[in-house]
Amino acid sequence: TQKDFKRLLAYSSIEHMGLLALGAAAGGPFAIAALLLHMLGHGLIKSSMFVLAGRILGFAGSHHIADVRNLLRRRPDLGGPFLLGAAGLLGFPPFVTFFTEVAIIVAGFQRGLGWQMLVACALLLVVFAGIVLALARFRWSGIALSFAGFLILALGAWSSLGAVLLHPLEDRFSR
Repeated sequence: TQKDFKRLLAYSSIEHMGLLALGAAAGGPFAIAALLLHMLGHGLIKSSMFVLAGRILGFAGSHHIADVRNLLRRRPDLGGPFLLGAAGLLGFPPFVTFFTEVAIIVAGFQRGLGWQMLVACALLLVVFAGIVLALARFRWSGIALSFAGFLILALGAWSSLGAVLLHPLEDRFSR
């Protein structure tokens, strides 16, 4: 398990690059559009997260997750955006990474890469669980943990809805 929040951010990019590779492998206009939008969204979120990580390092004096305590209570101007950025990197709705991840998976299924997409979904869940566990070690505050619990429950409901919402978009790109 990762104990350095800056490294955690860096390692999470590997998961996103794997998704980009899946989108490129699926090919087609829908997958390529999702891939390009995912690159843009991931780049914007990740760069913002690294700026926040630097500010948290300056505030806490350490880059170890265990040393950052009660960030939402002590510095809500850092804790709030960091939690939102983490939700964006994890692919929670309504962030762009949610819709592009679903679009890449849908495009893969439509291009005949069903079992590869199932493996990718399973791996995404493993990465998601690992990052959520690492973020839970931040010892945010009770508010943040209940908010994180709500987001995790909401993710399940939104995930199935994502495929339904993106289906009409796929029709536009397949023509």
